[in-house]
Amino acid sequence: MSMTEAEADELVGRATDLDRLAELLRSGGAILRGPAGIGKSAVLRHAASAATGRIVSVEGNEASGAVPFGPFAPLLGASGPDGTDPLAVASAIHDRLTGAALLTVDDAHRLDAASAGIVHRIAAEGVPLLLAVRSGEALPPAIESLWTRGVLTMHDVEPLGPAEVGLYIASRLGGPVDPGLARALHRASGGVPLYARELLRAALERGTVRRHRGIWVLHGRLTAGGSLASVLRNQLHAQPPGVRRAVDCLALTEPIELALLSPLVSEAELDRAEREGLVRIDDTGDVLLARLGHPLYRDVALEELTPARRRRVADLLLRSVDEFRIPVDPTLLAAWRLERADTRPPQEWLQAARQVTPTDLPLAEAFMRAAVSSDGGPEALLSLAGLLTHQHRLEEAGEVFDELAAIPVPPGTRIMIASVEAFLLAMPGQRPKQALALVEQTTVAHGASPELESARALALWRSGQVEAAIPIGRTVAQDPTASIAARASAALTTCSAEIYALRFAESEFGLDLALMDSLVAQALVELPEAPRSAALVRASRVAMPVTDLDAGLRIAASGAQEALVAGDDGVRAQFSMLNGWMLALAGDISAALEQLNGAHAGRGVWMPTTLPWLRATLVRVLSAAGRAGEAHELLDELEAAPRAGLYELDTVLARAAVLEAEGDVPGAITTLRAATASGRSGGNRLRSDELWLRRLRLGDDGAASEVHRRYGRREGSVSAAIAAHAAAVRSGDRIAISLGVGALASSRMLWDACEAQADLIRRHRAVGDDTSATVAVERLATLVAATRGLAVQSVLQELRPALTRREREIARLAASLPDLAIAERLGISVRTVQTHLTRVYRKLRVSGRADLAGHADAWPELHDRV
Repeated sequence: MSMTEAEADELVGRATDLDRLAELLRSGGAILRGPAGIGKSAVLRHAASAATGRIVSVEGNEASGAVPFGPFAPLLGASGPDGTDPLAVASAIHDRLTGAALLTVDDAHRLDAASAGIVHRIAAEGVPLLLAVRSGEALPPAIESLWTRGVLTMHDVEPLGPAEVGLYIASRLGGPVDPGLARALHRASGGVPLYARELLRAALERGTVRRHRGIWVLHGRLTAGGSLASVLRNQLHAQPPGVRRAVDCLALTEPIELALLSPLVSEAELDRAEREGLVRIDDTGDVLLARLGHPLYRDVALEELTPARRRRVADLLLRSVDEFRIPVDPTLLAAWRLERADTRPPQEWLQAARQVTPTDLPLAEAFMRAAVSSDGGPEALLSLAGLLTHQHRLEEAGEVFDELAAIPVPPGTRIMIASVEAFLLAMPGQRPKQALALVEQTTVAHGASPELESARALALWRSGQVEAAIPIGRTVAQDPTASIAARASAALTTCSAEIYALRFAESEFGLDLALMDSLVAQALVELPEAPRSAALVRASRVAMPVTDLDAGLRIAASGAQEALVAGDDGVRAQFSMLNGWMLALAGDISAALEQLNGAHAGRGVWMPTTLPWLRATLVRVLSAAGRAGEAHELLDELEAAPRAGLYELDTVLARAAVLEAEGDVPGAITTLRAATASGRSGGNRLRSDELWLRRLRLGDDGAASEVHRRYGRREGSVSAAIAAHAAAVRSGDRIAISLGVGALASSRMLWDACEAQADLIRRHRAVGDDTSATVAVERLATLVAATRGLAVQSVLQELRPALTRREREIARLAASLPDLAIAERLGISVRTVQTHLTRVYRKLRVSGRADLAGHADAWPELHDRV
């Protein structure tokens, strides 16, 4: 029995349930239990469809349940008993059920007593049963006894997990889904498919879920809409004041300790809220926590909470805290005090803002603005300017800095303001030269300081002066008199710059890395984002130079998952970017584009910082996928937007990739040569090495010696394979080149291996070695088949079969001459002509002369090459 598309959607993530039910049916049957919308009915229907023989299906509902035997009425039809004799009706129903292979009952909790008795009797006679019931509902005694006596096994249908929700969305939308969207929908729906479907429908209508470069992403919040919102709203409106008060409190903040909620709600009202699924109580072992029964109740309740009512609810919670002295997380207290418009010390608001910045930017901004309003002075204004800059709201941030400039402050404070502004200009602002000018101006006016030197090191690195940044950053990091924030920031800069400079072989890097970890651990209050930055530095140490592709993929995927769970979209995007680039190198272009497009659609405080790098990487992978138009469009965006000097070489690589994808390989080589000849890498060996490697991959043999020199001094199996291949190209030994291709493939660098193998085919053909070319084409076909989505033009062009000179000659003549005429012209036998033609047909995958004639233009091999 085939499934409809809707049924297939409903069954995503239910394979384990279906397997279990198939097993239980062999031993009598099962009761499926779960909340409304969980998908019990779909699972029941599909499990029943796998049974053989006559299947009888009935459904309990409020209307039929009000009449004895009502759910079975459709079985009797017009010819059944008139209903005045219950025994006659029961007997007639029994007769209809006799011989059934399976009886299914949906919503069995709604069966009337008489119908439940019939089901019980049928079970006793050995007919297998599948019943579906709603969690929390009382069962008719006859049905409950089937479970308690072990006739049927209770099977709970659980909510879907985040990954399963992702599959469900992808099934409904027909395309790849960003993990952030999957996780957000899982949180909002609680894993209930019905709610997930309605939330998704509302989000599509509002445009908060939309396609971004082929991947479905979330822009905004998921909220209930349409019929789902109406149902939930009506349920809330039907509640007594105490239940509604409990829901309002939990909508404002959850979870809440039950001890805090209990004084606000009577025990009877709390029991009712639990019974109706509005509230649930979780026992953590230490405390009892009250939560909303489902995340959607929060959205519906908040929609109806006017500002005045929100203040009243916050006041209730705060008074309960004060009266019963219940310990509460300071961030929750701050949120309630913000709702109540309390006046609090600015440091309290700022501390709360630091805590929520990674996961809730609007709340963080509200806390910071409260700190500014509470006379928080320069510190509060600086915090607000930083948050605005990280979101690329540069005009608003500039207004805050203008306000700071107008405030008379001591020199030490002015230095602090300048160092923070320089940091923001250099990082998310993409204007490191302005940052350097500001540092210099402030140093002249107020003297040098570790804070300014830390900002100078950062600005130098971001401007592309990688080598110059390292000693300055290291000096500040090692300075015990400097502030912990300046030292930690300088340590992060130093290690980042060393990665770009490829300074791993030096013992200083290990010491710098250890110092970075130590300082970051001490700067959690001053730099709450520092641990995530340090994690990215450590991941970049493996992923960016690609010392070990498998290890890099594991680290990047793990970092992205941890950030996803933490709700930190900006950090997740950066780990996804690393993961995407390594997937591309491994030849999985399709998966790489999913990761990179998801990262490009991401938001969060760190997104603007590396956006040029991300765009450049995405341009290169789009080009490798053969999507030259999209790549060119994104390249225009990259070149038009502000970008730090650190990303100039990334931009060159992206520009060359587009030229190659558009068929202008000479132009791509010229672009790369100009960049390598300029000598202006600033110590950015990481990217300058790539410039030389791309020259080699495009067929510029003059780059081979330099690639061998550069990658030969790097660590790891990947670099060793690249260096070995470059040495072989330099020698011109085609056997050695073939071995070099094998080394690239063994290190999982399939993109490189395909390009190197295509180059080898060109070398074979250049010297007329058709036999080797044919073998090499087969090997290239095998390598390309191991990739996903790789469509590099220089590779695909070489996949045409290599015909021998005689085969080309005969194929060309076969377009107009019969076999005998060809044989006479060439002085060979007709059998030889036919043998050659058979090989030609096989290589070109054509069926005969007519097909061969149609390939004359498509296959250059058919033209004379003598």
